[in-house]
Amino acid sequence: MGFLKNIAAKTISRGVAFCDRLLAGRLETLREDHWHAIYHRLLDLNQELFERRAGRPFDVSRFLSENGIRRLATEVSAETFAFTLRGFRELCENIDFFPVTRTEKGFSADGFLFWGIPVTQQSLLAVRMTRKPVLFVEGGLLCSVAMPPDATVPLKYRYCTSFLIDDISIYYNAGAPSRLEMLLDSDLEMTAEQRMRARKLIDRIVENNLSKYNHQPIVTPEYGAKNKPKVLVLDQRYGDQSILLGCADESTFQRMLEAAVEENPEADILVKTHPHSKVDQSRRVKTGYYAHLAPRGNIIPVREPINAISLIRYVDKLYVATSQFGYEALLCGKEVHVFGYPFYAGWGLTRDRLCSPRRTKKRSLEELFYITNILYAGYVNPETRKACEMEEIIDYLLEMRARFFEEFGVPHPIH
Repeated sequence: MGFLKNIAAKTISRGVAFCDRLLAGRLETLREDHWHAIYHRLLDLNQELFERRAGRPFDVSRFLSENGIRRLATEVSAETFAFTLRGFRELCENIDFFPVTRTEKGFSADGFLFWGIPVTQQSLLAVRMTRKPVLFVEGGLLCSVAMPPDATVPLKYRYCTSFLIDDISIYYNAGAPSRLEMLLDSDLEMTAEQRMRARKLIDRIVENNLSKYNHQPIVTPEYGAKNKPKVLVLDQRYGDQSILLGCADESTFQRMLEAAVEENPEADILVKTHPHSKVDQSRRVKTGYYAHLAPRGNIIPVREPINAISLIRYVDKLYVATSQFGYEALLCGKEVHVFGYPFYAGWGLTRDRLCSPRRTKKRSLEELFYITNILYAGYVNPETRKACEMEEIIDYLLEMRARFFEEFGVPHPIH
């Protein structure tokens, strides 16, 4: 049995090497890491389309029609589809989905769909051998009430309401241009009406404490000494794709905390752990970069669940690697120091420790918001199961959050 496995492994390895020779990579890889080198060579499949896609908002229906797609192979399990991509199906009429593993059994796919980036060698090999179109999908910046993977919460609170869909690269990949980056760096100009719409939506999001997930208590925090400046340092889930593809690693979080302390000697340094972060005391498993951090000096770990906007309002400035907290802090008008390279960095709104020669355009907050949340994102109302505008999703999330708070006894919003 082991002999057969060795033969299979060698066959796959030779197949990958052969594909590498056929599809010699032209993009500069994000890092020398072998896995990310494979991913960036995959992006070469779409390289010739970059120019004609620049400045053009993505349309799922048009993409499917232009490429004659009726069957999409995906790594996403049937269970995950139930609460994560249920709404995405409504954006794709008459499309069949099946596991990418079935492509080995003679099932022919017209394209591939990945949540984030491909995570198995099998998927990468299938994409590169067939040269079929690829869709990269993630939950939107206003995603759901509760976290989709939380099986302790009824399914009705976990449905994704918005999606960030890209046919070039996932939006948080700093190593290659995504359609979002190309839109932001294009000559696309906003009308006065579009700016006004963006401003109204930003104000409504902030006033109602809306975030990617909306199950946390909305309370007024009390950390550190009164009348003392507050600086927020954001933890993230250990090894998250957005960190690896956002030019950050474990050392980034170490430097970020050191910088926050050194640059703000008179402030309380609040370190917010990621909602998924925890410490397995028996196995010492680290799932957050600051999961083991203990209080010391003016450093105060914040592990209690709390609404993102509530916490952002409480502080004077933020230090982030690639966290969405940084984007939400911009919406709240806060000073944001960025140590990785997330989608919202490089446009003149953040204080960046890194830079990219690709991001040359300066954008206002309203432009960044409009292009990201309105032009780039797609929305589906889980109740009607129909595509809709962002305004409708805000109404939906507010109603469902109110029900969630009442059902689970979560402190109500403070306006």
